[in-house]
Amino acid sequence: GAAGRAARAALRELGFGRILSAAGPEPDRFFNFVVTIDKTSGGKLGIDISHDNKDTLRVERVTGDLVATWNAAHRSDPELCMTAGDTISAVNGRSGSVAVLVGELNSDRVLQIEVSRLSGTDIAGENLDDLVALAALNSLDVLVLAEPPEQGFSSLTGAQWLLPTITRLQPVVVEMVWPPPPREQPADPSAVAKSTPFEVARQAECNVVEAPELIFERACMCLDLWFPGSGSKARRFVAQGLLRELSQRPVPGREPPGLLFD
Repeated sequence: GAAGRAARAALRELGFGRILSAAGPEPDRFFNFVVTIDKTSGGKLGIDISHDNKDTLRVERVTGDLVATWNAAHRSDPELCMTAGDTISAVNGRSGSVAVLVGELNSDRVLQIEVSRLSGTDIAGENLDDLVALAALNSLDVLVLAEPPEQGFSSLTGAQWLLPTITRLQPVVVEMVWPPPPREQPADPSAVAKSTPFEVARQAECNVVEAPELIFERACMCLDLWFPGSGSKARRFVAQGLLRELSQRPVPGREPPGLLFD
């Protein structure tokens, strides 16, 4: 989901060397966007494309030049950056055949390139089809808990490796979804529900960043942009409002983070 894509993009920008991503099965959904390239001066697009994708073009590689310039200008919003695997479906409103698309891309004028991307395609990171890969890790710096699959974290292939990995490697755990997903109930009513990844992180004494803390810091950053110099007064105002909201919608077993009381 969006939280997971944002987390991967942020980890990439922070320079983490290896980013692993796991998600449950989802129906095919496409994210569509437009890339505007000015070729009036005759520059090169800077992409390798394949022509065997029916009536569209598939981007195989971004090599530099004008598309790389577009991507660099949109680093803060990586979903708008053209990347390998994207599909070009129309250029300047023209579509219908590979020949038409290539002809438009080769013209020296402003190009409005309509691009489609299958949702869930990684912006950064390696997609894990099986969490058994966690067993081979000797270290894990950060674990981001974004939106769980519809059937819960236990529906991921190899999910039995997730909780032991948290206990063994003690990563910093970042929670991005609030309210947090409840414990998954076992099929046997007499069985005890498994702990959530967040609960296991607490038990393992990992450093944790709770979702309300992220909400608080984002709100403070926005207020500081809108009202420069608001500083500690704005932080107190946001903390009071967030504490009020959390008290009205309590989550069993969870107390508001101490950051809001400082």
